Amino acid sequence: GLLIAFTLAFETVGFLVSTITLLIALLRVIDPVPWTPANPIALLVPLIVWYVLQKLLLIQLPSGALGIG
Repeated sequence: GLLIAFTLAFETVGFLVSTITLLIALLRVIDPVPWTPANPIALLVPLIVWYVLQKLLLIQLPSGALGIG
């Protein structure tokens, strides 16, 4: 369910929004992690991955309708 929603939302809302949402859901539902470590993990991991792919490797990722990322 979560991965299907992620796949459908990926192009529409973009890499950062969809990945942050997916990680929060995975960290809270699949393997319950308290909010305190879940939020920084869900925010920092996609930002680091985005930076490496987009800025260092020059790989274009979808930015979505909001243009975030």
